[in-house]
Amino acid sequence: MEALKRAADQAKGGRGQVAAAMAEPGVGKSRLFFEFKASSQSGWMVLETFSISHGTASAYLPVIDLLRNYFRIASEDDERTRREKVTGRVVALDRSLEDTLPYLFSLLGIVEGDDPLAQMDGQVKRRRTLDAIKRILLRESLNQPTIEAHRRP
Repeated sequence: MEALKRAADQAKGGRGQVAAAMAEPGVGKSRLFFEFKASSQSGWMVLETFSISHGTASAYLPVIDLLRNYFRIASEDDERTRREKVTGRVVALDRSLEDTLPYLFSLLGIVEGDDPLAQMDGQVKRRRTLDAIKRILLRESLNQPTIEAHRRP
């Protein structure tokens, strides 16, 4: 808990941090994170994602889940509503991030019509998509400290 608090203090001071809790199942990693959130959440944006450790169809599933949480996309939202939520949040955050929208739409599977990125080289598309996500989360962290948490069972 103390290591997480130190990392949070440094992050709050503008020095981004990565912290990991790795242990055998059942030793309390989820409880540790729950307690950390409860004691540190005030003033922080907490973005969580959860994935199973094997058998997933895509390495991007945890990232997609995190973005759906960030953009507040609900399972019952239609594609138009999803696009509006993503666009609205990105534009409200910083208009200079509008160039990230095609990458976000493609990753989230909410492209209207033909995917303009379909013919792009896979490595270039992957790099630009990850850069788009990084830019958005870094910009968001200027508004408030942000915790992104990926948990496995």
